[in-house]
Amino acid sequence: MVQILTIVLFSACSAEHSSPITVHATLPGVIVSPSWLQLNRESVNPLLLDARTLESYQTGHIPGAMSLPMLDLDGEEAGIGSLDSVKAIESLFGSLGIQMNRPVVVYDNAIDHRPSARVFWALEVHGHPNVGVLNGGLPA
Repeated sequence: MVQILTIVLFSACSAEHSSPITVHATLPGVIVSPSWLQLNRESVNPLLLDARTLESYQTGHIPGAMSLPMLDLDGEEAGIGSLDSVKAIESLFGSLGIQMNRPVVVYDNAIDHRPSARVFWALEVHGHPNVGVLNGGLPA
């Protein structure tokens, strides 16, 4: 059974967000099973993020998913593996329609799920309160 939990958080994305954000946690946890997603996708309406390369995304993806390759999060000045500036990440997230009050499910097709984990981590670092990773990724 999925429980709905209301949490009041302050956005960690920027100083401009000083008002509380009410979030209804609708994901079953940080690991989302394919069967849960299939049964609840319409009612929960999570934003699906494909963490694979753009080329892989273009060859096939879950319908309605947006492409967010993990390397798009890297900062040019900070070096490989470092997140880009807060302003750049917020702009990227905004262009994809990522909102604090909408659940996000990230997936990839890697054996180690490193792309999904990196995108998940970036969302967490920037204060998103409702993010999960699709268990088994695209193959599942």
